[in-house]
Amino acid sequence: GGNFRERVVESGGKQYDLLGGRNSGLAISEIVISLDGRDYRLDIPEKEHFFVCTEIDSEIEETHSDLDEMKFYDKDGKDISDTVKWN
Repeated sequence: GGNFRERVVESGGKQYDLLGGRNSGLAISEIVISLDGRDYRLDIPEKEHFFVCTEIDSEIEETHSDLDEMKFYDKDGKDISDTVKWN
């Protein structure tokens, strides 16, 4: 269940956060996740389903971000977190 899947992976000595999900209505333009108190911004393509990644600090030990703390933004930069069904 849920509209989003996320995890931290290591490849070639670097760490990446992988995020996939649904963008019903194409409302989401950017998602901000938090890992070890650091925020990372992921640009979301205008597609119903997406899979994106971003390199993260190699010192981070967490394997997932806190999905309750994800923030969602539309193309105008407006916070739409209250309107997005993430679970």
